[in-house]
Amino acid sequence: MPPKKFVWEWNDYGWTRYDPQVSEALEDVYARNPRGAVDVRINYTAYTIDMGTMKQRNRRTNVVQEIRRVEDLSERERIERLEAESREKFVASNLKGLEKVFKSLEDPEEDDEITDDGVEKMCSELGVDPEDPVVLVISWHMRAENMCVYTKDEFMRGMGQMECKDLKALKKKLPELSAQMHDMEVFDAVYSWVYDFCKESSKKSLDLDYAKGMWKVMLEGRWDLIGDWLQFLEDSKYDNPIKRDEWSMLRLFMDTVREIQPLMDGTALQDDDVPWPVLIDEFVDYIQEKHKK
Repeated sequence: MPPKKFVWEWNDYGWTRYDPQVSEALEDVYARNPRGAVDVRINYTAYTIDMGTMKQRNRRTNVVQEIRRVEDLSERERIERLEAESREKFVASNLKGLEKVFKSLEDPEEDDEITDDGVEKMCSELGVDPEDPVVLVISWHMRAENMCVYTKDEFMRGMGQMECKDLKALKKKLPELSAQMHDMEVFDAVYSWVYDFCKESSKKSLDLDYAKGMWKVMLEGRWDLIGDWLQFLEDSKYDNPIKRDEWSMLRLFMDTVREIQPLMDGTALQDDDVPWPVLIDEFVDYIQEKHKK
């Protein structure tokens, strides 16, 4: 996954990008202190830039303007194009072997698809449990659209992205792929992708059982409250599908509340103005009531 590059802009009846040197200097300050302030000179004019308030002030006129930090998509797109070219070159160079691997896993009744049995066979040859998070990472690299199905294009894309010419090479790569889940950018990308991966295409929301299964796979050992969250869903007899905002906001809640004590004593969200989904509000109430007893 290409690293993100950020640039800085100010609002003067429309967003204008700072010169690259200024943007890089601001990014350097931001990396050291995301709420810092710095004085800069732009076209002979002195400004104070406050990253805490995301404002810039003209030091002579005191005029204040909004600023923002945004991802440089042009740079990201350039990197992604280079990655795609590298991926396609790898697949072309190893096409015969990759075709053979795909054929060994392909569903005999479905052209150009690996389905349940093929996925299980792949996991068996890799020596991993199908519920191991590393299988999600592999599927994410393939950009698979449906659970337990890899189209030929998805399979080739993933093997090219991971630079694996066969399953033996993929097996050697498993420790590296597992470690990728410790990269928060990759974890967030996989977490976001999983929602559509598991959701039936005909439905707007994710079935609760699938959501619980994925939360268990992805968050066990990563979030101290995952057991309490799953128990809350059981005890409250919650049986509605999980909406996209509930899925996404739980990821934010996970970073906001890392352990149970702040929830128990009511300090976890006391200065928080995030509009949490009702389901998360009910979880907070559940924890507080449970620990009053």
